[in-house]
Amino acid sequence: MKRRSWTNWFGNQTCQPDQLHYPEYESQVQDIVRSAARDGLDVRVVGGGHSLPPVVNTDGVLIDLANLTSSVRVDAHSQTATVSAGVKLSAIFDPLWEAGLALKNMGELAESTIAGAVSTGAHGTGLTLQCTSASMIAARLVTANGEVLEVSADRNSELLKAAQVSVGMLGVFTEITLGVTSYYDLEERSALMTVDEVIDRWDELVEGHRHFSFYYIATPAAGEAFAAQLTHLPAGVTDACYATIIDAVDPAAPLTVDKDGHVRRDRMNRILTIEFDPNYRETEYAVPAEIGKETFLQLRQMLLTNHPGYAYPVNVRFVAGDEAFLSAYNGGPKVVFSVSDHPSAPWTSVLKDAEKLFQQRGGLPHWGKEHTLLRHTAAALFPGFHRFQKIRRELDPEGIFLNAHLREIFG
Repeated sequence: MKRRSWTNWFGNQTCQPDQLHYPEYESQVQDIVRSAARDGLDVRVVGGGHSLPPVVNTDGVLIDLANLTSSVRVDAHSQTATVSAGVKLSAIFDPLWEAGLALKNMGELAESTIAGAVSTGAHGTGLTLQCTSASMIAARLVTANGEVLEVSADRNSELLKAAQVSVGMLGVFTEITLGVTSYYDLEERSALMTVDEVIDRWDELVEGHRHFSFYYIATPAAGEAFAAQLTHLPAGVTDACYATIIDAVDPAAPLTVDKDGHVRRDRMNRILTIEFDPNYRETEYAVPAEIGKETFLQLRQMLLTNHPGYAYPVNVRFVAGDEAFLSAYNGGPKVVFSVSDHPSAPWTSVLKDAEKLFQQRGGLPHWGKEHTLLRHTAAALFPGFHRFQKIRRELDPEGIFLNAHLREIFG
């Protein structure tokens, strides 16, 4: 197959694989992997292309699962959904709802593929709500020898913990089974709050609602940028928080509107997903919840003191813990800080300072966001790093599912 070019959603990563495949069946995935192994070529898989680091880039074989036979099998009795790995989250909302079901939680991007969201640890917010990866209870995985491995806690709990956040390093997912829940509506309320109010009410806001998050607006420039997205945000906002609380509600209950608040109500996926342009670069770290408030205040001080011209709001969210070896939320709950900057901004400015602070606080990175981890830092930060490595080497002794970026950490 002739060489082609691939570029991610953000436009910051491009590669020219030797081969680009669009398999329609699992057996074709097996053949592609076997052929690549024989030829000594790396194999990477593309999902929605929403990762900022070069996790997909390869000059070997790139597999796009977009054409993989689409299947969404919903079991209302067991509350599970078994989905082809290349299916996008947006394609499963209606089948779930029609069966009286919904995802337990989700991140903001509805166009992420199931495999991509699981593999990188995509998440929403909510102190008692786990990331998407933790919802994966079973999967079919094509490994380096071309065989299909069935993954589940019943078969091998260690393998499941490795596979739940594996960044495509164990093989190619062809099918994933998610644990889901009864469907529900959400009511979202957003309002501008002072930093002091958020700090004083931190525990109440975090623990008293299904979902809580806030954007910290450090500077006038950040306030202007945020106001361009939210027309109801007043002008001149600085050193303040735009907070959002979301709770499950009875769809039949009347909508009540606070005079100073912004309120929305709808199906869970319509509230939790948003559309935005990929006009930024970003690092994201999860720190232990018990030091989340302290870490926020340190980040605030760093931005106000060292980066007075910083023009992006910082997103602060909360995620329940899980047991996946490479999950940023392993050992949680965690407070998650997403720090963005202009696509052309140098890493050596805000993002580098933020990462240094988060790593000093024991923070773990999101694999789909920018970071500077190498093998020694990853091994020190992730408690399950060596357990993951043992399983990875057993399944892929030649490392065909690694690329140059991942070899620096896991090779």
